[in-house]
Order: sequence, then C-alpha cells, then structure tokens
Amino acid sequence: DAVGAISLADQARQALERSSAGPELAGLLAMEALAHLQLGDADAASRCFGLGRAETPLLARAEVLIAEAEGEVWYGSSERAASLLAEAEPVSGTAELRKQRSSCLASVLVRMGRVAEARQVINSIDVASMTGRPGEKARVLGLLARISWAEGGADAMQLTDAAIRHASEQGAEFWRRYAEAQLVTHADPAAM
Repeated sequence: DAVGAISLADQARQALERSSAGPELAGLLAMEALAHLQLGDADAASRCFGLGRAETPLLARAEVLIAEAEGEVWYGSSERAASLLAEAEPVSGTAELRKQRSSCLASVLVRMGRVAEARQVINSIDVASMTGRPGEKARVLGLLARISWAEGGADAMQLTDAAIRHASEQGAEFWRRYAEAQLVTHADPAAM
C-alpha cells in the first residue's frame, strides 16, 4: 500500500528528525521515494531520493543509490539504473548491500537484453544465504527463472515453480506475481 507507506514514512521521518538519524533517514527516504513512484509521482520520488543522497555520508549512500536504481528499473531508464549501480558499487560495503546491488544489476542487464551478463551476475549471489531484505530471495529466484526462459533453458519451468513456491511461502506477493508472469509470457499452454 503505497499511500500507507508514505504516511508511515512521514511519521517515521518526524521521529528521526528529533534524533541523531543517519543512514536510517536515508533508507526511509528511499522507501518513501519508491512508494511515490508506485503512485506515479516521479517529482516527489526524485525529491526523496535527492534528500536521501544529500543527507547520507558517502559510505552509507549505497542503500539510497540501489533503491533509486530499483525505481529506474521499474519506472525509468535502464541506463540511469546502471549508472546509479556503478556509483553504488564502491560504497556497497556489507554483504547484503552487495547482494541487493547484484540482483538489481541483473534486472537491469536482462532489461537491456544482456542476458549472458545477467546470468554471470546472478550466479555470483549465494541465494541460500539471502536474509537481509524481505522478498530479496524471491526476487533472485524469479530473476533466475526469467534468465532461464530468455536463454531457452530446460530448467526454466522448474525454476519458475521454485520461485512461485518460495514467494508464496514468504508472502512476497509482488515476486510471486513476477514469477507467475514468466509462465504466462513463456510457457507452452499445453504443458501447463
């Protein structure tokens, strides 16, 4: 619920402004920006991303840059997303941020039609150890399925089923639908 997310973000921002908020405020602004994008308000999203970058020290900026790249993947330019991810690379210090950056980069590469490169990036992620951000493992499993379909892989249906099952178990509704879209787009109706 994007409207609810913006309302909660406003309340949280007020609380953080009364504290010594650092990267928490930047992360909050990034999530608020994504909610604005879902509502079609690119100007408000841009303001939030800009504030997030401005309010965050360089070494903590990766979360904002990756979230902004996510927004570009879904609502904007693949080239802009790739540029943001390149900017985030040297400051993606934690293992979870590197995984998030890699999964976003794989999405960008698939969108650009650079499937072999996307496969290399996604294969570098240890999917079993993904625990940081809710839905991230479901996203990677969905990307693996999408890449396999694009490559004409024999395991595409199996990967799609695994992605749907995992996303359903985790309550990651968006990523379940993403994986299901692979079936609708690629699978032979007679095989379903």
